[in-house]
Amino acid sequence: MPGGATASDVSPLSPCTVLAALDSHPDIPTAQLHQLVHSLALTIQTWASQHASQVVGLKNTIADLEESLGQVAKRYNAPPEGYVRNDDLIPNFEV
Repeated sequence: MPGGATASDVSPLSPCTVLAALDSHPDIPTAQLHQLVHSLALTIQTWASQHASQVVGLKNTIADLEESLGQVAKRYNAPPEGYVRNDDLIPNFEV
């Protein structure tokens, strides 16, 4: 942390906010510039962490859906109880 800045002084800031601050203050003091950079870095780290969590969640969802699809495929290919397969007893007949 820069001199005089504490962890409580740094909170996530959007890239647009940082750019607006830089554009509106061409001679920004070094301490405030450090705070902006640390805030932007915190934002990037937070977004990366959230993205990684979302990716894990989506991969779990995909795995669950693929498992469900496998179970549906098994049921779809198995005839219902009491059903007799045609097995070409009546040619070209499909239900």
